[in-house]
Amino acid sequence: TVLFGNTRRAARAANDLGIVDDSLPLGHLYLQLRRSPEREAALKAYVDTLNDPKSGEFHHWLTPAEFAEHYGVDSQDVETVKTWLKSEGFTVHGATPSGLVVDFSGTAGQVRNSFHTELHHYAVDGKRHLANASDPQIPTALAPAVAGVISLHDFHPRAMNVPKVKEPQYTSGTRHYLVAGDIATIYNLNPLFAAGYSGQGQSIMVLEDTYLYTTEDWTIFRKTFGLSRAYPQATLSQVSPTGSITCTSRAFRPIPATGTTARRRSTSNGRRPAHRTRRSFSRLAPTARRYKPSVVCSRSRTCSTARPRDFRPWSA
Repeated sequence: TVLFGNTRRAARAANDLGIVDDSLPLGHLYLQLRRSPEREAALKAYVDTLNDPKSGEFHHWLTPAEFAEHYGVDSQDVETVKTWLKSEGFTVHGATPSGLVVDFSGTAGQVRNSFHTELHHYAVDGKRHLANASDPQIPTALAPAVAGVISLHDFHPRAMNVPKVKEPQYTSGTRHYLVAGDIATIYNLNPLFAAGYSGQGQSIMVLEDTYLYTTEDWTIFRKTFGLSRAYPQATLSQVSPTGSITCTSRAFRPIPATGTTARRRSTSNGRRPAHRTRRSFSRLAPTARRYKPSVVCSRSRTCSTARPRDFRPWSA
């Protein structure tokens, strides 16, 4: 008698790598048994009463021994199956208390001779698997008590859930944060990028009141928005003019922004003096002469002063 429905869908000719060796050991195969139709009907009726608040059996749970006694496979059927397996040369390890599963071991050759199905190797999704090539068969006398053979393959269950990726929030209240693609769209930079203008060889100096909290912010920003792979030449360095005073604030936000427009340039984060004098900007001149930036930009902070109109740090 053929045990229909016991062949994996992936076990087809297109994936077939050939039959396995008869000596291949197969440990702990499981023969799935089934209870008699009368016990199956009784079990379904009992489950209904378990969930009926009006029933005297409501939530009257059974112990494993009670379940096996009333709704398990008949012990004689279990012994008949175990005897047949032993006669075929298999090693029988035992059965569950309910008798629904019989644990046994053998070889691929024994499975082929006893269940009349070959075990093959299959290539599925880039991995090598083992599975029976056709539905197994058993003696007709055992058919009423046997549902199928479990573990004639090594395809394991996979979780159906899909991990939810937490999307970053770029809008907070009335503030709308911009990323690389946004700036390119707003200022119509994409045609320039397409024409080959990427800022290669240019330097931008960003004047800040403090060092970056961590230079890793720069790396993460470029990696997150696809800049590091497309434009790996960009660099970041931090310099401190003589006499500068550090303010307790983060200097991250303006730095990555420069990386969205000039994609292949270098950026220097110059920590500017915090003195409210025009003379303070002159201390940046040596740094500017050294790096020769194409652009110098600054943000206004409580510990900084506006840039004088005649401030030209790149001049001699």
